[in-house]
Amino acid sequence: MRSDKLNTLGPEIVVGDLLELDDVRSALKDVNAEYFAYPIRPGLIDAAAYFAQAAKDAGDAEMAEYRRPFLQPGEYRRPTLSWPRNLPIEGEPETVVHIAEGL
Repeated sequence: MRSDKLNTLGPEIVVGDLLELDDVRSALKDVNAEYFAYPIRPGLIDAAAYFAQAAKDAGDAEMAEYRRPFLQPGEYRRPTLSWPRNLPIEGEPETVVHIAEGL
């Protein structure tokens, strides 16, 4: 499984269907941080919406973490605003593709 290598680096890996709200809610229960990664393909918008809804359902502390990048203008927001440039599409950017292929 692709997550085996990532799991050796320390994070807990939860397997579920991001297109099933109950799976996402279950995965986000009792966690202190999560990372949403979904391929650019049909279902992306639904998966992102379920992920956001599950985080909202988790409570105020969880939502505060999601809002954190948007609280201050300027350089503080750069990672959130520039991440689309790092999506590996058709072999570019090469450095990101290399990292993604290693997982």
